[in-house]
Amino acid sequence: MKIQQLALKSIIKNKHKIYPNLRYQQLDCCLIGYQTLLLPHCFILCHEKNEEMTDENKLIQFAQQEAHRLSQQYTKEPNNFILIISGQNVRKCDNWHLHIFIVKNRWQKAYAYQILALKNFGLSIINSFK
Repeated sequence: MKIQQLALKSIIKNKHKIYPNLRYQQLDCCLIGYQTLLLPHCFILCHEKNEEMTDENKLIQFAQQEAHRLSQQYTKEPNNFILIISGQNVRKCDNWHLHIFIVKNRWQKAYAYQILALKNFGLSIINSFK
């Protein structure tokens, strides 16, 4: 577990949990903001409860609205973002979550996918040795 934490800390910087507005509390969600090298505005929108969650379609719609809001806030353009939804069978925890990357150009888009690919590949290698 310590190797995983060290690996993630080398990629993720300035991680912080926030509740930007009342809608987050109503949906039992939080927003985790972080930075990576070359991507200063990355987020994970998480549903915090393990029990039966709010309607998933409502959460996805909320996440898309938040992605537009965050993109507008950081780039002055509402559509400069990537949304990645982790399906139930491929995520490491039961809670629903969605990755939001604010990107300004194609190389940042490619970089965001590479970061996630390296993180997941590295974690799968580490977990195979357990």
